[in-house]
Amino acid sequence: MINLKLGLMSRRFYELRTYLTIGEIASLLNLSASQIRFYEKKGLLTPHLIDENGYRLYSYKEIETLEIISAFRKLNLSINEIKEILSQNS
Repeated sequence: MINLKLGLMSRRFYELRTYLTIGEIASLLNLSASQIRFYEKKGLLTPHLIDENGYRLYSYKEIETLEIISAFRKLNLSINEIKEILSQNS
């Protein structure tokens, strides 16, 4: 009985993936997909890759960058200020 429960529990958890879509990242970080695209347009962020269907895919490095961008925006830093900080730390 215990083995059966463990087997069922393990199926409920998502498999850890290497890349996440823009929608998944937006949901995870409480951002909109358009905000993420805006940051891309301004040069603050680049998707890790764009697949054959045109989906933007992000690694955990890009998630960390988005968290930093969000924190700086909450502190009212301008896009240019954030861009400068990110370029110094890359």
